[in-house]
Amino acid sequence: DNHWNFVEPINPAEVEGGGMSAGRTVRYNGRTFKIFQDAPATVRYVRGEFYWRVKQGETVRAVDFVAAPLMLSQEISPDEMNWSAGTYMTNAQVEKIFGISGLPKPWSVAPNQPFTGSFYYTWGLLPLFLLLVVAVFLIPFTGLTSTVLSQRMDLPPLAAATQPQFAFTQSFELKPNRNVRITASAPVSNSWADLDVDLVNDKSQEVESVNIPIAYYTGTDSDGAWTEGGQIQDATISSLEGGKYTLRVGGTWQNWQQPMPITVKVEQSVNRGVNFFCALILLLLVPVLGLIRKISFESKKWSESMFGHSGDDD
Repeated sequence: DNHWNFVEPINPAEVEGGGMSAGRTVRYNGRTFKIFQDAPATVRYVRGEFYWRVKQGETVRAVDFVAAPLMLSQEISPDEMNWSAGTYMTNAQVEKIFGISGLPKPWSVAPNQPFTGSFYYTWGLLPLFLLLVVAVFLIPFTGLTSTVLSQRMDLPPLAAATQPQFAFTQSFELKPNRNVRITASAPVSNSWADLDVDLVNDKSQEVESVNIPIAYYTGTDSDGAWTEGGQIQDATISSLEGGKYTLRVGGTWQNWQQPMPITVKVEQSVNRGVNFFCALILLLLVPVLGLIRKISFESKKWSESMFGHSGDDD
């Protein structure tokens, strides 16, 4: 598979749980290693120098345990048991040590090959933490939602179905650089009311207008009771110049020959959360994609194991 390991012999006494019949895990140097393979190994060809006697045709039981980038290998024969520890090496590391280049690239995932993309789902969470810190830090500057006006008023019957009536609220104070939410409610039932609300600056007479349609219908059919719409609707305006303001409320409604009682409420520093959640979703993309890569990497690695379980051995 064109993978490389630097392998050293280790003292069998240093491997916890590493007897002749080791279990599914062993411990070495404070780390837990999971079993990867347990199969007979036969020497077919010998070349080079070895620190133990090797002969062609010899068969041993070979058991591999992994905790990337390390792999413990146990070799058991009828008269002895040996342990060795292998450390995964990249092609670049091997080429640098031997002063060569052009080694064939690995084409699979090695049993003890470490996942190199953990940065994306570990440090990738740092921007999320900073986003939460900024959100909390901004609360004292933007303030919590505050109600600056809540008033009930009666719009008189209309002279004609399309000729609106108007009413004015009492004056109220708006703080600068904070958004404004205007909420209107009307007791419509199987009917509608279309309200035009003007936010008038008492000093400059500048006007910011919003339309708030209210419609509420209810009934029953073959599927049971149903409702559509609601008696309360709202509209939000971005930050305005601070100062005294008055609402001018006008509109038309279905039952125009009758008066229309309405209630209006004005709030500031409304946390709609849209920008925050958009940023949250964007920042989540990097760690989530990194985690998906990690899961795919581990699944591919452990698919080669005769024990077939996936796990995080980094």
